[in-house]
Amino acid sequence: MIILAMGDTDVASRARHRQTLWLWGSLAVYACLIPIGMIVGYVVIGDDTPDHSFWWFVLIASGAAVLYVGLLMAFVLWRRRRGSRWAQPPLLLGVDRSRRKSILKSVRAGEPVPDDDQVIAADLAHRLIRQRRFIYISPVLVLIWILQLVTRGFDLWSGILVASIALMCASVPYTLRDVRRAHTWLEKYSADLE
Repeated sequence: MIILAMGDTDVASRARHRQTLWLWGSLAVYACLIPIGMIVGYVVIGDDTPDHSFWWFVLIASGAAVLYVGLLMAFVLWRRRRGSRWAQPPLLLGVDRSRRKSILKSVRAGEPVPDDDQVIAADLAHRLIRQRRFIYISPVLVLIWILQLVTRGFDLWSGILVASIALMCASVPYTLRDVRRAHTWLEKYSADLE
């Protein structure tokens, strides 16, 4: 696979470094926001129980949520070190922003890329093709959300669900377009990479 061929290059190492920074940064933000949200909820709702059991619930729930995300991140990093394809960062993360935009634009337009970017563009095209799998999940999620709308009635949460359903349905044609364009790009320009 292309990622294994690029495994020791500067682009791949920068991509791994950027993905690791992003994962650690996300964990740090999550570790701060969850307890803050729980404490705000505690202050807003209040604790009328004599033994302050709600406070303990807030602490335990915050810790469990942060622990879950930390373990999930550790699992992804472990699988990445073991060579799992799904855990490898996109090679596109290893280049600067302007080059990244240029490669993405070329793949979407079906245009050739410079020889230095050929492997990165092929990796991007393969990833664009693999994203079609998310389309198969969409009808299941839409059915679950519609069921929630029917059973719960319409409130603020239902409004958020309706907006999510609309955005998901609106993104399907664009995802299919990107998949089709990535197939076309691979057929034209990556025969020598496979």
